[in-house]
Amino acid sequence: MHIMASREDHRTSGGRGPLLLTLLAAVIVPLIAGGCSGILGIGGDRLDANLDRWRSNRPGHYLFTYRNRCFCAGTEPVIIEVAGDSIVSVTPVAGEDAPPLPASSYRTVDGLFALIMEWRDRDPVHTHLEFHDRLGYPTDVFFDFRANVADEEQGFEISDLRAVERLE
Repeated sequence: MHIMASREDHRTSGGRGPLLLTLLAAVIVPLIAGGCSGILGIGGDRLDANLDRWRSNRPGHYLFTYRNRCFCAGTEPVIIEVAGDSIVSVTPVAGEDAPPLPASSYRTVDGLFALIMEWRDRDPVHTHLEFHDRLGYPTDVFFDFRANVADEEQGFEISDLRAVERLE
């Protein structure tokens, strides 16, 4: 939403139109933005609901594509394989030249939920969270911890999560 008001608008509209819009924007926009943090899960409701959904639907053995979003090493996409609560393997996505970081540098989806909660507790200035509609796992996560400071933001993306069929 973009609202502009000039002194000319103020004089020609009897002084109420643009001023009223500006006042409404000053009151409504922060309410909407403040409400968004709860909608996006920072208040905990949506985060908790998606964590519950994930725990109810989590496959025992699964793969997912993970990409770290930060000003740091290890931002190349990798495929993480998880069995139970443990990472079984981390492999670069086809076509990527850089080797992945050691498996201990990565987390399971449950571990990534814990990371989101750690980051939330750091009182970030901006947060963006998206979750898979059916399974509840986080798909797009971004935290900016300090206003007007570059390169301290952190986040990650998850895609292509799929269960691994057991061979019996």
